[in-house]
Amino acid sequence: MFETTLGPRTLSGDEAILIREAVELLTDGIRAEAELDVALNLGCGPFDALSPKQKLWCTHRVARSLLIEDEPCLPKVALYEATCGAAIVNLEGMVEVELQIQQDESDPEAVQTGLRTLVAAAAKQVEPEAVWPDPECVLIDEWEMALQRIQHQIIPDEDWRMEVMHLDGDPEQVQKIKEFQGIDPGYFLTIAPDDDDIDWQSLLDEIHSICRNT
Repeated sequence: MFETTLGPRTLSGDEAILIREAVELLTDGIRAEAELDVALNLGCGPFDALSPKQKLWCTHRVARSLLIEDEPCLPKVALYEATCGAAIVNLEGMVEVELQIQQDESDPEAVQTGLRTLVAAAAKQVEPEAVWPDPECVLIDEWEMALQRIQHQIIPDEDWRMEVMHLDGDPEQVQKIKEFQGIDPGYFLTIAPDDDDIDWQSLLDEIHSICRNT
């Protein structure tokens, strides 16, 4: 289970289908960073600062927590919430790629709407009474709004984006800010293991299994 906006839960239905796809796409990005030296910077500080192995380790932990029923709930900390945020941000980038391909494609029948179909279905599950875009919609703002709503259903805010301020600021002032915002003192302190302690291939294999078999 994962400590979501609605409390500890395991994702299900179209929401889970979308997150499985997001996890696989994020894993592909991490592999590219490690094997092809392609930087994966998603604007998610605690996640971006990790090595590829550490990113994969966090992705594996978050995927298990979100998608496996009997998995113990992860602590609510910046490292894991930033990883979840990174999966959504990366997915948004892939939706933009899908839109760009559609705009460049001269054959309408060749247009792929696979990611947008998944996003639309998950948004409908999250908020059934809202009007969400059809998969053929080419307005990125509409898809950004849908993904933001889906993300908010999983993580309620983006406290993890404030890591730099919290780490660099005056300790007394930082503590007051944390108390005002209701941030646990240990929220930014959880770290990933060292690279030498991470089994790259085992994590890849299990992430693939989680995303294909849950």
